[in-house]
Amino acid sequence: MRIYDSSNIRNIGILGHSGSGKSNMVEGLEFTAGLTNRIVGNENDTKITSSLSLHAVEYQGAKYNFCGYSWIW
Repeated sequence: MRIYDSSNIRNIGILGHSGSGKSNMVEGLEFTAGLTNRIVGNENDTKITSSLSLHAVEYQGAKYNFCGYSWIW
């Protein structure tokens, strides 16, 4: 695991209602950063994440930690 200087670490929270596309957005960011080779999308049923999701993306010498959280009103 690479060690980063604190000036090269970004922690980003992604908040939204359940089913609003937070996980799809982070999946698109992972695709752009070259961590995945495809975007799955919603082919059959909509998958709703009802908990905390964490993603780490290394891009242009910096580490981005994405924290997605869903809630229902």
